[in-house]
Parts: sequence; C-alpha cells; structure tokens
Amino acid sequence: MKELQLKIKDWWMHLALREKRIVAIGGVLLAIFILYAGVITPYFSHVNEMRERISTAQKTLRWMQAADKEMAKQTNQTKREEKANSPVALLSIMQKEIRQAHLDQFLTQLKQASHDSIEVHFEKVEFDKFMQLLLNVVAKQHVIVSQFSAMADGAPGIVNVELVLAVN
Repeated sequence: MKELQLKIKDWWMHLALREKRIVAIGGVLLAIFILYAGVITPYFSHVNEMRERISTAQKTLRWMQAADKEMAKQTNQTKREEKANSPVALLSIMQKEIRQAHLDQFLTQLKQASHDSIEVHFEKVEFDKFMQLLLNVVAKQHVIVSQFSAMADGAPGIVNVELVLAVN
C-alpha cells in the first residue's frame, strides 16, 4: 500500500502546475458524478417510488372505504327487509307487495298450497306489471317459482296468471 502511495506521490510531483489543476478539477468532477449517480439519483428515485406507492395506496383506501360503506348500506337494507321463511310469512309479504304494486284488484286467489309453497291467481292483469312484481318478490324473498302459467285474455298485454311460489 505504501509503495502505491509513493508511486502516486512521485507521479504527482512530476506533473506541471497546469496538469495538476486539470487532474484536480477532473477528480472533483468525478467525485461529484459518483456522488450524484451513486447516492443522489437512487435516493430521489426511491422517494418518487414511495410517493407513487402512497398515492396508489390512498386510491385503494378510498375505494375500499366507499365499497365498505356500500356493503354496510346493503347489509343494513337486507336486514331491514322481511324474509319469508314459511308460507304464512310469504303470504303476508306477497299481499303487501301486491298492494304496493297496485295489483290487488286483479288478485283472485292467494292461498297456502302446501307446507312450503303458496298459490297465487290473477285475472286480467297487465303482464309487464305482474312480471315486475314477480321479479321483485323473487329477488327480495329468495323464493322459487315452482309453477307458472300465463294465458292471454283478449286484449294485448293482458293475461290470466296462475303461480306457485315455494319458500327457498
């Protein structure tokens, strides 16, 4: 190691003043470049990467919070809705839904058909309104349509319906 130091010192002593300045300036510039390329650039790249991660995480957090609120709202709404777990409960719920749909004037029969189903009969009801009622009840109550019959009744869009709903 000392031998290398002596060789460098000897080389330095034999340089002219102008050459010494050029080597010194080059050495300083080389040190600045190494510092910049080896320390400063990786540091700022890492900082920018962390900022991007934080931004992405914040977006994900906002989305998750919104999804959580929506899920909580749907859960609360589902809890508040009545669920039919017996034909008697389904009869009551079905009567309420028919009244809300303003189809009670077309209802001719609503009765319990068996230990797990109810029977519904409509005469001269608008098919589209009836289907909205049926889709609404099936979606909310999770019942199964076990029998369905719709027969045209003269006027376009008017039908007679026989329906059996089973508690799921």
